[in-house]
Amino acid sequence: MFGYAIANVLLGALLASAASIDLHPRSTITDCLTAGGVGTVLSPGQSGFSTAALPFNRRFTFTPAAIAYPTSAQQVANIVKCGASLGVSVTARSGGHSYAAYGLGGENNHLVVDLSKMKTMTMSADSQGNVNVVVQTGNRLGELAQFLWNNGQRVLPHGTCPYVGVGGHTSYGGFGLYGRKAGLLLDRAIAAQVVLANGTIITASTTSSPDLFFALRGAAPSYGIVTAWTYKTDPAPTSLINYQINFPNAKTNMTHSVQILEAFQAFAVTNPDPNLSALLPIGYVDSSHLNMIIFGTYYGTTTQFNTAIAPLKVALASISPTVVVQPPANWFVGTTYQTGPWSVTAPEPSDTFFAKSLTVDSALTSTLDYTGWVKWLMANAGSSSTSLGWFVQADMYGGYISTIPSTATAYAARSDVLNFQFYGSSGSKAFPTTGTGLKNGITFMNTMVSTLQKNVVHAYPNYIDPTLTQAQWTSEYFGSNMPQLIATKKKWDPTNVFRFPQSIPTA
Repeated sequence: MFGYAIANVLLGALLASAASIDLHPRSTITDCLTAGGVGTVLSPGQSGFSTAALPFNRRFTFTPAAIAYPTSAQQVANIVKCGASLGVSVTARSGGHSYAAYGLGGENNHLVVDLSKMKTMTMSADSQGNVNVVVQTGNRLGELAQFLWNNGQRVLPHGTCPYVGVGGHTSYGGFGLYGRKAGLLLDRAIAAQVVLANGTIITASTTSSPDLFFALRGAAPSYGIVTAWTYKTDPAPTSLINYQINFPNAKTNMTHSVQILEAFQAFAVTNPDPNLSALLPIGYVDSSHLNMIIFGTYYGTTTQFNTAIAPLKVALASISPTVVVQPPANWFVGTTYQTGPWSVTAPEPSDTFFAKSLTVDSALTSTLDYTGWVKWLMANAGSSSTSLGWFVQADMYGGYISTIPSTATAYAARSDVLNFQFYGSSGSKAFPTTGTGLKNGITFMNTMVSTLQKNVVHAYPNYIDPTLTQAQWTSEYFGSNMPQLIATKKKWDPTNVFRFPQSIPTA
């Protein structure tokens, strides 16, 4: 279960405090919603509102104008009409795991459309023999994984945190251990039922409103509220192998830590067998050592796995790591080895954190200063310098993800070979945003990233960073797709109903 603790610790964002004038009388909003018959509505001051307005990332404290709980796409449409008519920003919340609390709007006074009561999932075969699943966006990844397995042992590529909602996860990418084999979750989306800014409900696909479907697959919250995604599923792999490459702390000194990072990168650049996934988590031991492990999965036989992993083992042989390979298992059992149970019945834990990311293609790997970075971590990332609990994780990309052109979806980072997440948590304590130098948690995390890559070129939008300037996030998240995204925004949401701090602008 070595992956379980890591999976439980992942996620991140920044505290934004803002005292703002309430420009939208809540009684008016509530009256409109009540008249529209939109289901349960909570307003500030009502019992249950404060709890409902708590974000997963407790760095944030935003007060929505109201939180509505629709049970159908038509009710969502009625909510959107209320918000649009009153000039109130409308925001969807699927699982509520946005690193910047964008499920609450990322600022005060948004009309929040909580989709948690919309959990229908249905499967069917199309005329080509594909088995597709229609998933309402109130479902979590754990619920999706269990449903697919229980209905014909089908699978989709997605992340490993059971509580993450399918809505946001699909909207901004959706990477997981099956991703190199089968793509991002948004790559398996073949249609989206979406409520538009004018309250109409349409189905977007590559043949119907293709410009909108392009934008939804990478930036959906800026264009409408997706109430259901339709995905093309795969039959579950018949054999899943979990593996782990362990490095004793005594071996992960300066020289060996750099060697591990460079070997992992060189392996990723070769774009190895897409049946292989690989992750490299990094933590602090002391001023001379780091905690490093490589783990992942392989979809195939033990013989095939040994062939696929051999070049990485050769590159690391001088460090004498211990390689642990689990016996082949079926997909559902094998994935729980990494994630823990897929169940979402237990209370969901929260965290207080700030996270950043960077992704690199083969050309950009030369901009990563592993030697300088490891030196900085050993000198500055211990408890004497920061009060944060932190980790860094590098995921190997490529495979199927890289076969799709960067212009095929709003999600543009198709040639990347590595995805780094930098995560700093203060747990149940207030995040340190005061103090000088590295005692300030924001400064600490920003310096951790800039020491590895001076100028970030690409980043992963599901690890959203609200501290980025507009020039930074538009470039890092969407690149050359921005002009098309702006034009599509102007066409489908000209009055900017679906707006939040990092929404696609209309101009």
